[in-house]
Amino acid sequence: MYLRERASGSFYDIRLKGRRFMGKDIIEIKGLKVFANHGVFESEKENGQEFLVDIKLFCDLCKPKATDELNDTINYAAVCDLAADFLKNTAYDLIEKAAYELSKELLMRYRNVDMVNIKLHKPNAPLEVEFEDVSVNITNRWNEAYIAVGSNMGDKKGNIKKALCQLENDDHFKDVVSTKLIKTKAYGGVEQDDFMNGAVRLKTIYDPYELLDVLHELEKEAGRERSIHWGPRTLDLDILFYENMVIDSEDLKIPHVDMENRYFVLAPMMELCPEKMNPRTAKSISQMYDSLKDKPSDNKKKSEDKKVKEDKKTPDDKETIEDKKAKKCKKAQEGKKKTSKDKKAAKKTVIFW
Repeated sequence: MYLRERASGSFYDIRLKGRRFMGKDIIEIKGLKVFANHGVFESEKENGQEFLVDIKLFCDLCKPKATDELNDTINYAAVCDLAADFLKNTAYDLIEKAAYELSKELLMRYRNVDMVNIKLHKPNAPLEVEFEDVSVNITNRWNEAYIAVGSNMGDKKGNIKKALCQLENDDHFKDVVSTKLIKTKAYGGVEQDDFMNGAVRLKTIYDPYELLDVLHELEKEAGRERSIHWGPRTLDLDILFYENMVIDSEDLKIPHVDMENRYFVLAPMMELCPEKMNPRTAKSISQMYDSLKDKPSDNKKKSEDKKVKEDKKTPDDKETIEDKKAKKCKKAQEGKKKTSKDKKAAKKTVIFW
């Protein structure tokens, strides 16, 4: 990530997590002094020390520039009060954590702010060498994510609707947009009821792993049990995309690795973002959807495979089959004749005592 400001104005150019962000307005607060109790040592927790905070709020200030009204802008006095109260009333071991949580608090409070940059200074850190300052610089923003939703147990639509309401009511999310639900066959070969499926686009200040934990908690609340792989479930929530990140860890893979083979994912995504590119495959949603439509279904594929197999048989193979049928019929006829002869012989046989 880099941050560059132009000396002649307030334009900024940010590259964050692989995504370029362009804007033109910043509210900046420098050197806010706060006495707080952050630190690893017990003495820091008990005695406290002075911290300095620099805050940058990236947002659109077109309206206040036009109206000159305080209610149309972000009141930086209120921002200072929020930051000071937050740092005073928390006690983290690391200033990295303190700065990160403060950035989330500001984004949740001022939802028209796109991004926050916090520089938290600890000038009196307990070091045994001379130094001028210790600080961390944390940037946080609203990140766009796409989530697949599904259910095939109980009140399917109700399960999904409840989960969507929970996302909308969580301050860590905004701009939640969902697709219509579609009915689809179960994927993976396990015999079970049909699914209701859809997709959601939203913005979140959770990082990908925090988002995964939140989704798992919602599934757990809905009664999801992970006893059978690809088995039935009350609620299924999968992260499809998180910005343009590619993550390949044991617990999380983004973008979803099997997305291009799943109609129940691609069909709802066509409603949300047909041109969205998959950074893993460099294919758009519409390209993956069209490719999947051209693929034969399982039943059609089995039928075509059987036909190809028959067509591949040689004339000799086919003749052999016909010969076997003829021999079988001949044998059956000979058996009938033999039975008839035995019955006639039995009638002519007389036994005297």
